[in-house]
Amino acid sequence: MTYRIERGVPAHAERLRAIEHASSVHFREFGMTDVADHEPTPASIFEDRARDGLLYVALLADTVAGFLIWSPMDGQAYIEEVSVDPAHAGHKLAARMIDRLDEDIRGRHPAITLTTFRHVPWNGPYYATLGFEVSTAQGYLGIVTPVVEQLTGRKPTSVREYLTTHKAALTG
Repeated sequence: MTYRIERGVPAHAERLRAIEHASSVHFREFGMTDVADHEPTPASIFEDRARDGLLYVALLADTVAGFLIWSPMDGQAYIEEVSVDPAHAGHKLAARMIDRLDEDIRGRHPAITLTTFRHVPWNGPYYATLGFEVSTAQGYLGIVTPVVEQLTGRKPTSVREYLTTHKAALTG
């Protein structure tokens, strides 16, 4: 199977909502029913990110298998969400989309940042394998949480950890 990473388009929005819903059910395994039961991101947010060039999709032929949405925040590239359809898991699609983001932001943003759940294997531990580290920025979650709420239209309800990588700065 050959996947390709491309910029998303507004027409992908409903498929992205379905992927988000399908991938969120795995949070139940960790007692995170608030995440598993949460409504998917509104289509309008995906459409806006696509129009602004802030959406990447992993495609297998014409089927969207995963997505990454991001936004500039404090001069850095903040990953709002990465999600892969469970039917397409195991192909390193999240890593490939993050690599694409890294290539595209080189010279414009010194780092890629995100918030994640430290105890969920496909979150904190996974991102650590990609070079992300826990940030030492004091109080950053106090800044990130309201921004995430503004960007996504929902308030984070589970404890998240702020991670950063300077991959873009090192390869630029």
